[in-house]
Amino acid sequence: GDDTLLALCQDKFRSGAVLGADGLPVPSAGLARNGEWLVEPPSSGSGWFVKPTRLGAKIGIWPDSRCHDLGSALEISRRIFGAYRDDALVQPYVPGRNVRASF
Repeated sequence: GDDTLLALCQDKFRSGAVLGADGLPVPSAGLARNGEWLVEPPSSGSGWFVKPTRLGAKIGIWPDSRCHDLGSALEISRRIFGAYRDDALVQPYVPGRNVRASF
């Protein structure tokens, strides 16, 4: 139903998997819950960016959300889980400007 579709659209990891399965280009990502990997993140030469999977409006984004080692990424996932009970998306950091598109 509509609630299921809304929940899917709000979950960055699951919606990326669905879009990727449909052949659309999506960034690769790992998934962590409270300091444990659910899905190992891809390798990255520029570090990683860690953010909540279901929250928007920069909620759960901190000055150290860009990190350079996976131990720090897991620590941020603990903080996200403790504050919001949400999983953490761990993506390779892409330098440049942050642009959002909503629909």
